[in-house]
This record gives sequence, C-alpha cells and structure tokens, in this order.
Amino acid sequence: MHVPKIHLEWGLEGLDAALARQDVVAIVDVLSFCTTVCAALAQGASIAPVPWGEDAEAWAERFEPKALTRNEGGRRALSPLGFDASSAGKLYAISSPNGAHFSHRGKAAPALFAACLRNASASAQALQECAADLTCDISVIACGERWPVEGMAAHVGPLRVALEDGLGAAAVIAGLAGELSADARIAARIFEQSYQELDELLCACPSGVELIERDLRDEVSFAAEYDVEHFAARLVGERYTL
Repeated sequence: MHVPKIHLEWGLEGLDAALARQDVVAIVDVLSFCTTVCAALAQGASIAPVPWGEDAEAWAERFEPKALTRNEGGRRALSPLGFDASSAGKLYAISSPNGAHFSHRGKAAPALFAACLRNASASAQALQECAADLTCDISVIACGERWPVEGMAAHVGPLRVALEDGLGAAAVIAGLAGELSADARIAARIFEQSYQELDELLCACPSGVELIERDLRDEVSFAAEYDVEHFAARLVGERYTL
C-alpha cells in the first residue's frame, strides 16, 4: 500500500516545488478565492480561475456558453456570498492574485483542488484517494499574501505569511494520513489547538481586519466556518467543479 509523503508548502515557490515532485495538490486561499469556489459549488455553479493580470471579461469569452463575471448586488467579485439557487448551472470567471493565479499555474499537477476551512475534511479525503490511485505524494499549498513593492505586480512581491491560509492548510493536513513533513506535523497540532477559535483568529489577522474595515465582516465569519461542506472542489480542465 502506498503511504504518501505529505508536505506543507507556501506561496508560488512552494507550488512549483510540488509540481516538480508531481504531487497531488490542494491550494488554500481562505480569504477569499477558495472559499468563493466552495460557496459557488455548494449552489451548483462552477468557477473558471483567471490568471492575475488577465481580463476576466475576455477570459469569459473562451467558454461556450460564455462564462459570467461577478459584481452582483454590490458584492465584490471575490465575495463568497451572493451565490444562491439561481447560480446553479452557471460558470463564473474570477481573477485573483493568489488562489486563481495559483490554480492556473497548478494545472500541471496530477490533480488540483481548491480547499478552505469550509470543506477541509472532504478535501483531505479527495487528496488521499487521488494519492492512492496515482501513487503520488500530497502537497497542501498555503497561498499566503505578497508584500507590495513599487513597480512589481501584485503576485510577485515577497511572500507574506497569512495566518488564515496557514490555518486552512493545517485543517486539510489534519485529515490526512501518511508520512508528514515536520512542517505539516506541527501545522496539524496547531490546528487541533485552535479550531474552536477560527472566527476570532480570522477576524484578528491582517486580511480579516482589512475586510472588516471594508464592512465585510460577514465574509470573514463565513470563511471561518469549519467543515460545513462535504465535497471537494477539483479543477477539471479550466473550471472547478464537484
């Protein structure tokens, strides 16, 4: 029986390391791309990730029928809220410098998932099954944020570790069985000690504070809900679907 090695990696550099190993991969961008993917799939929609710097409207034209772009009801495109029964069957093209950009870059992985706190255990199960079927190891990628640097694109500045993505990655790793790297082992232990404080922690982290200052406290609390969805979001072709 194949016993997978389980890695916790950070940022695009970590994703590239996972791709070089040909691991099955979960990317974790809790605030907010991966949570938005999860929310959309829960309502029967699907998401086409658009690389950062590409025009989402132009990207939407690639699909037949044309994908939709989002700014519904005054909500920002990356909001996980606003999907409902009317979203079923629709495809949305969404751009972001982290989760969507990582998704496009990660298409070379044997299997790629978008994971968040809301579907952490289901994501872990899907990763475990893929690793067994493909005889691969597993990498969970905490996207993190980037420090802004004048003259540099938003997705290429120096990595800023993001607590919310670390917690989301740890939640996935806590559901995996295999040979955990030292980083992955410590992350799982941290999650076991902190999972009852997720809302408080996400509200206090820099990304959460930024959203709260923009009157988006409800989005932070939505993202902090743990294991309320029971499906994995897998990239199939150019779209995340069940």
